[in-house]
Amino acid sequence: MNFLEESDEFGPLLSGPAVVGCCLLWTCLWLCSHLVLPSSGETPAERFYIRKLRRMKVFCLAATTSGVAVFAKACLHQQEPVREMLVTFGPAQQVLFSMAVGHWTVNLYEDWRTREFLAVGLTDKAGNGLALFPLNLCFTAQQIMYLMYIIHHLVTIAAYCFSLATWKLGGVMVQGLMFEIPVILMLRRELAVAQAEPPRWLSSPRDVRRHWWLQYAAFVLGRGPAEVLWVVAMVPGYTEDQLQRHLGSVSGLAVFHVLGVFFTALNLRILGLYFCWHAQDAARAKHLEQRPAPDRCESVALPEAPPEQVFPKE
Repeated sequence: MNFLEESDEFGPLLSGPAVVGCCLLWTCLWLCSHLVLPSSGETPAERFYIRKLRRMKVFCLAATTSGVAVFAKACLHQQEPVREMLVTFGPAQQVLFSMAVGHWTVNLYEDWRTREFLAVGLTDKAGNGLALFPLNLCFTAQQIMYLMYIIHHLVTIAAYCFSLATWKLGGVMVQGLMFEIPVILMLRRELAVAQAEPPRWLSSPRDVRRHWWLQYAAFVLGRGPAEVLWVVAMVPGYTEDQLQRHLGSVSGLAVFHVLGVFFTALNLRILGLYFCWHAQDAARAKHLEQRPAPDRCESVALPEAPPEQVFPKE
């Protein structure tokens, strides 16, 4: 079996069967990582949840490192940087996108196993009922978050599979890897909140404030470039001509704009959730700071989202 094939535009690439095999291999590797990653918790479900968060952190670190490296190379491309940011493609992209497909496929299973933990303390009243509106009129916070994750994962898998199958939007999907930059800090918070004894930074208003400023900065750094590229692409002029020339086909343009609309809406929703979690952490830290020292690390019941609800008791 030939694992390589020639393309007129991108040179030698992995063949279709090789890409499928790569996706399956990454899926198996991500699943098997649960056998070696450390965990903690009182129940099997809690321990699985902790392993899931740590596995996600490994993926996010790999995705952001590789995504930033490839994107930086595209930005520094002297001849046609816009083309590089949109459609550059090669074996490296195939391996990275296969890694992403495997990750999100496994994440579908992991989220189903841990669906009762996905709200991370949120309730349907979060943000005065606006954070999860209008779905909170019919569903609980856990159900809404699970639904949002499922939709996100399926759209992301479809986007990476489209790129792998058609060799289109390679540069755009590299920026998708950079979307994981803010997730690294969110995983830090989720792991902290899930611990029986939260780390000290979670009980310090100053440290909580620092964490969230870094979180917002990482959000802009990781998700800003793709958002800016899509918004600029909507403006008639030079960039529009570049889009027509580089994306060319109707399918490429359609997928580009569908992804732009979907992830713009998703990012706005995520910012709303950030504000709620930020307020929750600030209230917890303020309360803990005012308590006697021996009790600093104990869980504190907040009106909206007590930390104990991260691991609901049966």
